[in-house]
Amino acid sequence: MEENRYVIWMAVWDWFRTTDTTQAVPKENWTGLYELLNSLWQDERKDATPQELAAHSDAMRKFKQ
Repeated sequence: MEENRYVIWMAVWDWFRTTDTTQAVPKENWTGLYELLNSLWQDERKDATPQELAAHSDAMRKFKQ
């Protein structure tokens, strides 16, 4: 996975962390949406090479600045 993909994922997770999800997603859909995104995230990470994981760390550092 390329660095820009990690940055996008970090933005997605940050949105969930900072958004009142009850305003953005109906409560009955929240769990399904979260599980879907988490599954996609895990799929992308499971086959990541060490270089891609290093890119993830670098993207996280840049994202948090």
